[in-house]
Amino acid sequence: MNKKGRVFRVMAWVGLIPLLACLLGGLALAALGLRVEDARSAYASGSRYEPVPTLLPDGYEALDGTTITIWFLDGPRFFSAEETFARELARGKTDDGRLAYRIEFDEAGFNQYLRYWFLPPGDEMNQAFEGLRDPRVDLRRGGLTLLADAQVGGQWQPVGLLYNLDDTATQLNFVGIEYQGNVVTTLPGSFMDDQAGATLEGLANRALRELTFIDESGTTLMIRQIAIEDDQAVVLATNP
Repeated sequence: MNKKGRVFRVMAWVGLIPLLACLLGGLALAALGLRVEDARSAYASGSRYEPVPTLLPDGYEALDGTTITIWFLDGPRFFSAEETFARELARGKTDDGRLAYRIEFDEAGFNQYLRYWFLPPGDEMNQAFEGLRDPRVDLRRGGLTLLADAQVGGQWQPVGLLYNLDDTATQLNFVGIEYQGNVVTTLPGSFMDDQAGATLEGLANRALRELTFIDESGTTLMIRQIAIEDDQAVVLATNP
């Protein structure tokens, strides 16, 4: 199994721990530092949305691809626009004159992008997601849910890992496990908050933090803002 497969196997098992605790009842939930709240309340709590600013029309151009570097690549690599699965991949400048890339995904394209980058292929995916199937992302205003179907009570049912954008609009905060219209969340300072929550956030945020775009001019750009709505995600990357 490759590195990506091992990462997602860990992610899958860590995500199932609080779900299994949920099935044990309220006493076990409290002992593990967990609580249950309505999913709609969890969506609104701490989520952040601010539209990504448009780039100046002067010099704005569509790109046929981009060169990126990130820890699991051997070095910088060029990807065509088709390989990014973005609805829009463009270059321009911000109001303060910085070079910027604007990358816009619809929900289908965003799922294709995540599958391409972060899900191992074929048999490796089956091993990485042992006991899970059909991993996918559901976008919503200010956050997203990583979903998969899991065996619960002998039936396949959707289970999700709920994330909200943080105050920087560049990182994700793990909120809890979504199941049957409820969200199992961690109590502040509990074992699950300090351990499982931190693990899940770290897996998701490392890619956002370390992804670097290399412009044809040699300028490097990093993610500066993410805006998520129910049907699209927009990423703005700029030079420092």
